[in-house]
Amino acid sequence: MVNRPLADQEAERALLTSIFLNANYELLELVESRDFTDPLLAWLIGEWQLMVADGEPLGDAVAFSRWTRRGDVLRRLFDEALGMDRRDVIAAWAEISKEYAGSAHDAYYFRVLRNERCRRALALVLERAAEKDKDSPHDPAGTIDWCLDQLERLRHKLPRLEPQLVTGEEE
Repeated sequence: MVNRPLADQEAERALLTSIFLNANYELLELVESRDFTDPLLAWLIGEWQLMVADGEPLGDAVAFSRWTRRGDVLRRLFDEALGMDRRDVIAAWAEISKEYAGSAHDAYYFRVLRNERCRRALALVLERAAEKDKDSPHDPAGTIDWCLDQLERLRHKLPRLEPQLVTGEEE
């Protein structure tokens, strides 16, 4: 069994940079903060969604810098982004966007992030199944039934990829 991390930090940064630099409004609507494991990146995507909903342009560094000066944004920044200062966030974003500026494959990185999110959810179900099995060592059939139920729920709950976004083809 290959033991891989359940997060791809480079894909997270590449997707975020690509969405911003390409001003990809369609993908911005599909991606969720929960797709990211890095709290700063999760905060950034959420803020861009709020910014766009408020009529501000996506992909404009000046508009984003101005947005981060708002009082409500500063409060969210402190509460949700690990208490970071506005200047630290702007500097971190500038560094990320500079490093990943050539990442133009937003649909690909979106698929990578969603797959990693699904893998994290599956790992959690399996971890809980192992705990359940420890608690009921004489009922393996019960544990299997519980797993099947949880996996079925997970299958219906997991986010779906938009086929035309990922492949570029219509259904």
